[in-house]
Amino acid sequence: MSDKLVEHPNMYYLAAFLLLGVCLRLADAELRPYNVTAQNLFGIYDIDKDSEYSLAELKLSYNGFDSNFDGVVSREEFTTYFTTQNQYLFVLTRPLYDIYDADQDGAVTEYDFNQIYKLWDANENNVVSELEFVHWWTVTLEALDHLHHPDV
Repeated sequence: MSDKLVEHPNMYYLAAFLLLGVCLRLADAELRPYNVTAQNLFGIYDIDKDSEYSLAELKLSYNGFDSNFDGVVSREEFTTYFTTQNQYLFVLTRPLYDIYDADQDGAVTEYDFNQIYKLWDANENNVVSELEFVHWWTVTLEALDHLHHPDV
């Protein structure tokens, strides 16, 4: 990722805002097909548009979740991040938080974000490709389908 992005953290906040907006627009519509939803999310997370989601981009993402900047993403911060303007995503926040909380200590830290990154990085080359990201999110959203489509 470009050092310029790291040098200008305000660029991250713009990207985080855009990510939230995309999530909300997706939620207004339909999350299915999940691979398309995942591709749209990847397009936002890939801030420098190099077709890879880097550890530096992950760090910027983590900072966006940690709204009080205490180094810990609480369940409330996580939920707020996803549901600020659209409560539709609320049903997904608890299971997603539990997935992100890799060490299951009740708090999501940078360590936990690094662990989720390792899950996304299926080929273990320290870079998450669009294919890896889309695969993980598609499988995850399919597993959580019963929460946002309870009648199906």
